[in-house]
Amino acid sequence: MGEEFFTLYRLTDWEFELIAQLVYETVGIHLPPEKRILVESRLQHLLKQEGLVSFRDLYERIVQDSSGVLLSEMINRITTNHTYFLRESAHYDFMVEHVFPKWKAESSRDIRIWSAGCSSGEEIYTVAIFIREHFVPFFAHEWGLLGTDISLRVLEQAQQGVYSLDRLENLPKEWLTKYFDPVDETNYQIKPDIRDMVLFKRFNLMRETYPFKGKFDIIWCRNVLIYFDQSHKQYILSHLVDVLKPGGYLFVGHSETLERETYGLRFIQPAIYQKEAV
Repeated sequence: MGEEFFTLYRLTDWEFELIAQLVYETVGIHLPPEKRILVESRLQHLLKQEGLVSFRDLYERIVQDSSGVLLSEMINRITTNHTYFLRESAHYDFMVEHVFPKWKAESSRDIRIWSAGCSSGEEIYTVAIFIREHFVPFFAHEWGLLGTDISLRVLEQAQQGVYSLDRLENLPKEWLTKYFDPVDETNYQIKPDIRDMVLFKRFNLMRETYPFKGKFDIIWCRNVLIYFDQSHKQYILSHLVDVLKPGGYLFVGHSETLERETYGLRFIQPAIYQKEAV
């Protein structure tokens, strides 16, 4: 039997600089020189997929691709982290214990939640499930749940809502039956009524304006800001806070720290901030 050998393509310093500059100029993500080996490794299969033999060829094809699909694919491969349901569960505990009671005490109104950098949807679907669990009757409020990402590929995965068991292992067993349908022995699809709660859209956090119709009660932006340099991080945070309601909450990753006074935020607990009321 023959073996299939995979050619390993080398990324030169010059090619890395081309790709790093392209990524920085288009989506604001900073790739320092120490990321060269990571970029080389993560883009190997993209070269093979496109039938290319050098990273210069990949760069040229991305620049010539007016659809932006190939750029999106490259960004996704460079930045993808392993994600799963109930990741950093203290955030969900806070939401259920401190935010939900406030909402329940209010008369009917629109409640808007945004997962910025939603990846394949686990975060915002977890929020949707918690809402289903704790709000009865469910339609006492109007819910607007939004998930956005720069990558078209992960957004397609999110819309399909199919997940392997390793991404579901933190969920209560009864939730697996209640909110998921088995696809095969190792994959489950989130039920249509939960999928229908969430709108997924492609969105670049470095765009000039954030043209949302209303402000958000909670913004989840976890493990996203780590990819940006300080100036772009400040740019994004100022826009996030601008579309957050006074008294609304911003959740970031536990490895991310904010200069909260700069943005009019109040520290609540690690990785949770509240926008100061007007």
